[in-house]
Amino acid sequence: EEKIAIEFIKTYYLTMEGERREDMLQFYTDKSIMSFEGEHSVGTKKIKEKIDSFGFKKVNLTSSIIHHVLMAICSLDEHRIDNHDIHPSPVENGILILVTGVCLLDGENKFKFCQVFHIVPNASGGYYCKL
Repeated sequence: EEKIAIEFIKTYYLTMEGERREDMLQFYTDKSIMSFEGEHSVGTKKIKEKIDSFGFKKVNLTSSIIHHVLMAICSLDEHRIDNHDIHPSPVENGILILVTGVCLLDGENKFKFCQVFHIVPNASGGYYCKL
């Protein structure tokens, strides 16, 4: 579970920092739920609408644990995640992941974040965000 979760964290946040927001949809299915500031988006169409509604253009993560995780896996200078916790989930053989850190939006707006993922296996051997 640790290896799977670390790979998921790495891939998710590297994709988030990418130029194409639509690439974020690879982590979701029509059964996925994304919650942001009390609003729940269900399914890829609504999740895409939510991601598209974000007012920022560029995301950089600046937090220590993910920074260390990502630095151990690949050489990135702008990532820093403060903490991550990984727990097995009895629901659909999933994995619960908690990530905290600091995010930099458009190179100037810095804020703390906390993100929880419940990832479950998909039919092709990968994982997707259930919650």
